[in-house]
Amino acid sequence: CLTCHGVGSLQTPRPKKLIIDDSKPLCGGAMYSPGFFPQGYLCQPGNGGYDIVQAFASRHGFDPATTPWHKVPQNVRDMFYFGDPEPIEVTFRSKSGRTNTRTVNFNGFYGWIRDWDVGGTYTDNVDCPECKGAKLRQDYLKIKLNGLNIHELQEKSLRDLHEFMNNISLDDSHPLKYNLEIVQRRLRFLTQVGLKYVNLNRVSASLSAGEAQRTKLAGILGSGITSLTILLDEPSRGLHPSEVANLIDALKELRDHGNTVIIVEHDLQIIREADHIIDMGPGAGTLGGEIIAQGPPDTL
Repeated sequence: CLTCHGVGSLQTPRPKKLIIDDSKPLCGGAMYSPGFFPQGYLCQPGNGGYDIVQAFASRHGFDPATTPWHKVPQNVRDMFYFGDPEPIEVTFRSKSGRTNTRTVNFNGFYGWIRDWDVGGTYTDNVDCPECKGAKLRQDYLKIKLNGLNIHELQEKSLRDLHEFMNNISLDDSHPLKYNLEIVQRRLRFLTQVGLKYVNLNRVSASLSAGEAQRTKLAGILGSGITSLTILLDEPSRGLHPSEVANLIDALKELRDHGNTVIIVEHDLQIIREADHIIDMGPGAGTLGGEIIAQGPPDTL
């Protein structure tokens, strides 16, 4: 999508999130400033933002340190938020005292933070009006597979998507037969490691540690790589006991493909299926660190 650049959403400015007390001056407590920015950057000498704000305020006849924000004309406040149409001559002063005067464009507060306020500190995250959250141009959304476009497929849970793709059959001579088999196999691995409720539109940063680890595990399974040493930290974390058996099958498949799988685990279902166990203890943390016992499960 050319409007949201494939993100699916836009950061919409919300000045009320920035100005928390308009009875105070801009640099006297009007702005919400959880850290150095924006209060420090815009209101402390020696910073480029301070020099720009001083020049902007001088042009429009108010003092950032003493003029209550609600007494600044609305059109000037809007220019502070969204930019001044006229370039501003700014004298930049370094902390060492050197000066440099040049003409710059004042893009406004929201011009400065346009790309990085993903957490919504000063903006609201809204669906892109062009693609409605689909992230793609309409040309691509018109292409459908068994009646569904790619966005609709990505919205399905992996379990439903796996079932959907398994219901598609192609002749051996079809040029996409191999691609279909790869998709079906990778979806099988993702559901096998306990991610059947996740969809492909899920933001990767929102995955828990266990989900992220199992996603990587499914990627290794799907790649067919061999001769790796794979270290996993409690891969059963967050899984229902009924799903652990499928995870065990996936781990065995990794082993059988010529990989070494080392797991830190407390789940007895997985421990019982290990080829070799090393029991650490006798206590936890600083009270442990010693090998208490080791060997195959049937000897411990």
